[in-house]
Amino acid sequence: MSESVSYADIEFQDGRLYSPRFSDIYFAKDGPAETDRVFLDPARIIERISRCSEFTIVEFGFGSGLNFFQTVQRFIDSKSKARLRYISFERYPLTNIARRHALKQWSRNWNVFEEFCQTSPPPIGGWHRRFFHDSLIELSIYHGSAEAGFQDFLSQDLHGVDAWFLDGFKPEFNESMWSPEILGALPSLTKPQGTVTSFSVAGELRRKLAEAGFAVERIDNAPFKRHTLLASIKTSTFTPRVVDNEVSVVGGGFAGCATANALAKKGIRVNLYEKEQGVGTRTSSIPVAIQHGRLAVREATEADYRAHAYAFASSLVRGYSSCTNVGALQFSGPNFSDERLLRISEFMQFEWCQLIDPAQVRELTRVDSGHTSAWFPRSNYVLGPELCRELADHPNINFVQEEISLSHQFDEPTVLAVGTNILEFANDPPLESVTLEGQVNLFQNPGDSVAGVPILIKNGYVVPTQSQICAGSTYEYTKWSNEKATQQNLIRAREAFPDLELEAGSIFRSQRMVNSDRFPIIGKAKEMVWYNLGHGSSGTISALFGGEFIASQISGEVLPSTSDTLNLLSPLRFRERQKRRPNPFSKKKS
Repeated sequence: MSESVSYADIEFQDGRLYSPRFSDIYFAKDGPAETDRVFLDPARIIERISRCSEFTIVEFGFGSGLNFFQTVQRFIDSKSKARLRYISFERYPLTNIARRHALKQWSRNWNVFEEFCQTSPPPIGGWHRRFFHDSLIELSIYHGSAEAGFQDFLSQDLHGVDAWFLDGFKPEFNESMWSPEILGALPSLTKPQGTVTSFSVAGELRRKLAEAGFAVERIDNAPFKRHTLLASIKTSTFTPRVVDNEVSVVGGGFAGCATANALAKKGIRVNLYEKEQGVGTRTSSIPVAIQHGRLAVREATEADYRAHAYAFASSLVRGYSSCTNVGALQFSGPNFSDERLLRISEFMQFEWCQLIDPAQVRELTRVDSGHTSAWFPRSNYVLGPELCRELADHPNINFVQEEISLSHQFDEPTVLAVGTNILEFANDPPLESVTLEGQVNLFQNPGDSVAGVPILIKNGYVVPTQSQICAGSTYEYTKWSNEKATQQNLIRAREAFPDLELEAGSIFRSQRMVNSDRFPIIGKAKEMVWYNLGHGSSGTISALFGGEFIASQISGEVLPSTSDTLNLLSPLRFRERQKRRPNPFSKKKS
């Protein structure tokens, strides 16, 4: 379970962003110029990035994001083709309302500012990952205490650090971020020529860094501030792990393409195997699919996982031509009481989820529902085949049309993302999975009366597109005929838009793999083999998150969530359960 996280309490004093909690300002009046003279220029950051294929910056105190935005803009302006990993820790994240106000005089100069605001992580503990600038920039933010986040990073990430930015509030008011334990551990991850820069030149900080093996000097910053700090590692003891530079991925659906894409962005060559002629076939050929989290309300690992996966996946495809951001309305019903919707909105907070009244629902849908609903402004719908093609379109991905035997003994790292096909041979480790069918119908949309209306979710979902209305169910626990499923979907569409005359169109029907605990199977299954499977009706969320999760494991990066999710999603979890009781689906398989 992650740490409890809340938005920062802030004030504006003399036009500057101020923290009453830490009795300190976030940055000086000249903002980006301060980032340049304190953190970037003394350590020659941009020059050093230009000489690398990968460069890692770790910052203590994300704050407003000023250092990130300025560093990234100078990186973009340099036209470097390096991969920039920017890792930061933040206990009290800012709202985007505060961020926009604090940075308004400079934000137009930063290419990624608006994209960040549109995809910024919810205030939920653990790691959150976002990509920018054609995925050359990988941002990982840890929400929670610096001590916990740093220990997580120390135990998982094997790439090493080129530059540390120490930018927490003043040490006397924020002792935990400047603790001897953190400062003493920096050398273990610092690469050769690695540096530390900071606004603080406190004697205790300089002494601790010197004891840890850094050559410390004070940089003259007059007239802005008398001195700032630059420390350079004397002798690096960091030994990078040898990472596999070629991986095979079997399966060309959402899970396989997302995994291949995540690996490719980390500089790993991928052979993507699919027995069909192209990607996005079978279940992933769904013409319209929604990106909406099946969010839990308990403050536990399950809730954290679902929130992280939803926030990651819906942000990942933002800007893809296959993705349309329209938001989603979750109406109350048998599985979503008003109380549950309220608790979800309180958990995700207002930038990701808001409880709205019937009048606001009508404004969004132009239909009187009479319901209080949860509004998810960052939900999308995607076009299945197009999304798969966009994910697979990367120079490090080699598509191979070939059927691979799943019982093959793999000698190279291989990710199996083959959906229900895995059930034909998977007994080690054992799975607890079954296939269920589902159907969506596309009805012709007569006119533009529903243009811009969001995704509507109640018992099933309805998605208005520019030319069609898509309606579907999550699962059919008892198999229906095409005609019965079509009738049910027509009822859903008419309930959402009672004034429209809907004409029957095409039908999409497929099978989904569902697990006994309703969570996907993501992670290492055995030596050289990983699974990205069992996503049920949430493939556009969990499969995309699973791709980044597995790519992080294989490449030796910190996970894009909390470490608790390792056990929650592990392919090995059913083995332990079957020591206590039999496979609940064993009779259904026979």
